Amino acid sequence: MGKSNSQKLMFQFFIVFILITIAAMVFAAWLDANKINHLVVIGANALLLVVAGISLLLQVKAAANPNPNVFIRSLMGGTFLKLFVILIALVIYLVAAGPNKSIYAVFVGMGLYVVYTIVEVRGLLQLNKHKNGSN
Repeated sequence: MGKSNSQKLMFQFFIVFILITIAAMVFAAWLDANKINHLVVIGANALLLVVAGISLLLQVKAAANPNPNVFIRSLMGGTFLKLFVILIALVIYLVAAGPNKSIYAVFVGMGLYVVYTIVEVRGLLQLNKHKNGSN
């Protein structure tokens, strides 16, 4: 589980981040017209990039450990970390935005969570395949 493998996976996160950010900026007028605050979408995207990157680092480090229980604990801990951070950010946003909150942007952020999770799991499966193939 070398550094280059984790860099490849982080690069995939950056590609997803850049594509979603560009899409949110290009379609900003359409999103705002449909009551989806594009700035909230971009903020959720940035938050998910950071949290997914931290989770990825924990999981890549745990995957190098010969004890499979370490990887499972790391995977569960990363999921808990992501959900907890997102919950805190959501509560802060809902309180700070008050009546100007964009519930539809929150739903888009939930969809982005699914996208980042798919990219993460797909990448970890690829890393696991490379690790098991080298044995």
